[in-house]
Amino acid sequence: MKTIKAKPISYDYTRKRNRKSIDYIVIHYTGNKGDTAYGNCRYFQTGNTRQAGAHFFVDQQGNIYKSIPMNRTAWSVGGYFTKANGAGKYYLKCTNYNSVSIEMCDCATKDPSPAMRKALKKLIKYIQKYCPNAKILCRHWDVNGKSCPSRLTGTNNERWNKLLEDIGYRKTPKKTETKTDTKKGTGKKSNKEIAKEVIAGKWGNGTDRKKRLESAGYNYSTIQKLVNDILKG
Repeated sequence: MKTIKAKPISYDYTRKRNRKSIDYIVIHYTGNKGDTAYGNCRYFQTGNTRQAGAHFFVDQQGNIYKSIPMNRTAWSVGGYFTKANGAGKYYLKCTNYNSVSIEMCDCATKDPSPAMRKALKKLIKYIQKYCPNAKILCRHWDVNGKSCPSRLTGTNNERWNKLLEDIGYRKTPKKTETKTDTKKGTGKKSNKEIAKEVIAGKWGNGTDRKKRLESAGYNYSTIQKLVNDILKG
């Protein structure tokens, strides 16, 4: 990781903040094509003329550049856009003052490369080392509804979910296969176990019993036959 410090207009240079006050890590994108972390940091060091900035830039080659110290507040997540379609769920919760921002470069038309994903994973661990309460990772879209990072916005966005999985922030639960045995019904218990429960009065009587068994995935006739056989036995 290299540092190219941004111009004072990019952040609150008048006061420091306690890194323990940081609760959020916000992912952005630069909106450009073919840009690099170095190029963006150089721009914010020499060319930026407005109140805007980010703490880190990461590019498709896996390069990480620090632009603003984490104990300073970057002008990065402010301004309300929309809360439509699930956007802005962290609005007024995540602010410039309690967040660290990461800008992804060259993602306007591309997904994050394997090198970028690896760099993001490394960078997030680095941030959390010095900001121990920064537990929530979200998108700019989640904060104020801005379409950023554009290809990763929206609820249940597959690209975003895959990125979270790849950087180790969210693990996709493994699908468990449920084996169906017609002799044992479709539930967790065997037909014989259910028949014993029927005898014990746990499944009701008559029509009520039939509805409850069938709604639970059991064959009413099969269960009743087992009940009769057990009683006869």
